[in-house]
Amino acid sequence: MEMIKMATYEETKEALEGAIKKWELIYANAGTDEGVDNCPLCELFNYDECTGCPVDYVTNKGCLGGPYLHWYSHHRYSHDSTKTSLTIECTRCTEIALNMINYLKSLHPVVDEMFDKNDKRKVRPDTSDIPEF
Repeated sequence: MEMIKMATYEETKEALEGAIKKWELIYANAGTDEGVDNCPLCELFNYDECTGCPVDYVTNKGCLGGPYLHWYSHHRYSHDSTKTSLTIECTRCTEIALNMINYLKSLHPVVDEMFDKNDKRKVRPDTSDIPEF
């Protein structure tokens, strides 16, 4: 049986920063969303149904539990988009992109909580105090 290597604290923090940067570029209309294909968190955690991803750690639903679902649904139904590369197309897109940035930034303390002093994963905590976006 092959063992899956869990990401370290530093790798997780770096991926979170990369995801924030991605959404800052989208918000500035200088970047695109290609789903799992250009998300640093997905690149690090998508191999095992998002296990270990800070978004999944909070939502227990992966990106479906955070504001990403609003972004995707908005493009699908408001812009009739089936494109794989999503960008800012209206003021609502801009609002949702900003929500993504704020949501991801709110996960910094969650990443700290996910690891103990020996850089080992903790059991999923009660995250009812994390704001909904």
